[in-house]
Amino acid sequence: MPLEQLANIAEVFGMIVIVVSLIFLTVQVRQNTSMLRSTATQGAIDQVSVMYGPLISDPSVTEMFIKGLDDPSTLSPVETGQFFSFWLRGFFIVQNWYFQTREGLMEEDTLNSFTLILTDLSQSPGLQYFWKLRKYAFAPEFVRYLDDDVFTRSPNPEYRPLGSGRAAIPS
Repeated sequence: MPLEQLANIAEVFGMIVIVVSLIFLTVQVRQNTSMLRSTATQGAIDQVSVMYGPLISDPSVTEMFIKGLDDPSTLSPVETGQFFSFWLRGFFIVQNWYFQTREGLMEEDTLNSFTLILTDLSQSPGLQYFWKLRKYAFAPEFVRYLDDDVFTRSPNPEYRPLGSGRAAIPS
């Protein structure tokens, strides 16, 4: 077999190896992306669990939170600090989710599940007060997303912060 034919066979074989490698790489990238999304979703759940921990374990914190949502002017200076700290943590978490979702690193449903709650909470005087005073601390794109999309949606008429209030019990 002449050297030229061997070179042609080697070239064809090399092309096949490259195509197979590209297919393998594509499969690996898809699996990696799926794993990243799963990890991001679990991280989001963990972040919310940590954030809500004090509300679950300490009735005085729960009371402060509900009072702050209803009328932030009734909070003591310490309670105001707790209230603002809770929301700063929460909004930085949601901002992170927003950018992760935009980059395709997290499922959109994870972000949407929390923004539904933010839509409802945005009707409360306490969250409006916090957002007015602290939105400057967040990325302009994220602020526009909340102001132009999330906070303009219609709230769920049955929603009550942490289930408090006198909403009709859903059937």
